Amino acid sequence: MSFCHSERAIPACRQAGVNSWENYMPPLSKLQQTILEECMARGGSFSRREVGRIVSGAASKAKKENLTSVVTQSIERLIDRGFLVGYGTKTQEKLFISRIRITPAGRREVYKFRVQRQIKLPLKKKR
Repeated sequence: MSFCHSERAIPACRQAGVNSWENYMPPLSKLQQTILEECMARGGSFSRREVGRIVSGAASKAKKENLTSVVTQSIERLIDRGFLVGYGTKTQEKLFISRIRITPAGRREVYKFRVQRQIKLPLKKKR
């Protein structure tokens, strides 16, 4: 029997094929997908500044003032999920991430959404 904590979460859990709410992970945002894609394209690792340049060049809904905090939040959430490893310094209040690297789980996730995005061609067999 499947189990979820709230009534609104039941369809999302069943859709994802998850037995409990604790195991449910929401889908990745476009920004998170872009960060993972770029990490794969650049050999698995690159600096935090390059992420800011990529995102600022793209059409973003966030304002300039909020852009760095939005990017940092996305990177931290990807690290929490286990898709990225962050390198930098940690103080009592804050993390200062200087470099990120993609993990094998992150690579699998990139392959998943690449397959979903790929166009299926309507080919017919000749008899």
